[in-house]
Amino acid sequence: MEFSVSFDYLTITGKHAFSFENSVFAHRVAASALWARMEELGIEHSRVWESGSRHPFYEFTFRDDDYKIDAFMALDGETQGWMIRLGGEALRMQPYPAQIIAAAKQAGCRITRLDVAFDFIGCEETTDAVYAAYEGRQKAGRTLKTQVIYSSTGTTFYLGSRSSERMLRIYDKGRQQGLPITWTRVELELKGALANLNAEAIASNQRIAAAMITDILPLRGLRIVDTLADYADGADVEIARARAPESDTVRWFRTQVLAAFKNLLKRDYAAALSVLEEYEAAVRDAECLREGNEEGFTDV
Repeated sequence: MEFSVSFDYLTITGKHAFSFENSVFAHRVAASALWARMEELGIEHSRVWESGSRHPFYEFTFRDDDYKIDAFMALDGETQGWMIRLGGEALRMQPYPAQIIAAAKQAGCRITRLDVAFDFIGCEETTDAVYAAYEGRQKAGRTLKTQVIYSSTGTTFYLGSRSSERMLRIYDKGRQQGLPITWTRVELELKGALANLNAEAIASNQRIAAAMITDILPLRGLRIVDTLADYADGADVEIARARAPESDTVRWFRTQVLAAFKNLLKRDYAAALSVLEEYEAAVRDAECLREGNEEGFTDV
């Protein structure tokens, strides 16, 4: 059995301070800014870009067909900023993907998604075998959401929610590629804060990614899992845990209300100050109520 590990998906985001008031040159300014950012991060590209597919959060989209890179930039540099996306094919064309991740973190950018792929070629254990072993295990404590998709290109087993910051994807890569070999791929998909917190450490030591997999795939006796567990034994860096996520209300205030307030501040300064005074009054009322409750008073 052959065993290998590689990076399979990477998105990098950041803020910008560009003004796109002149629409004639805006597209060119956005492209130049993204080229400069990729030079800084050590991402090889062709500088020959076409317009990319539309994105709901970014006004400017670009596609480098030679290097399979997608890049995006928004008018709002503080809230949305820019994003560079490298899929599996794009990452395979980059000679030093680990150095790109390290450079991005050192430059103050955010890693918003990182996939690490572990390939097992010539192993008799297919995706169906891993899924059957997981479903037949002795269940204890909290269990993760599972989903299995059967298709003509093989079985795909998802462990964890697709909306969560950590998800495991196991599928028959050999059948997907139409090859007459047993090739099982185990992919760890990290998103959000968990990806950003651990990306640089994983870039320097991919055993951490294997440790994350064995942490959520508690099986023994399967050659695939035992190989990952043995590989993870060399991980001497602790997995960074993300803080508890903000509530939906807090997230709504940060992403929607604050953004709307900033826009109002630019358009109508007096109206924005009036709204701010109302917020301050609400805070004072809440503080008085809290202090009264602490002294034994109740709201009537």
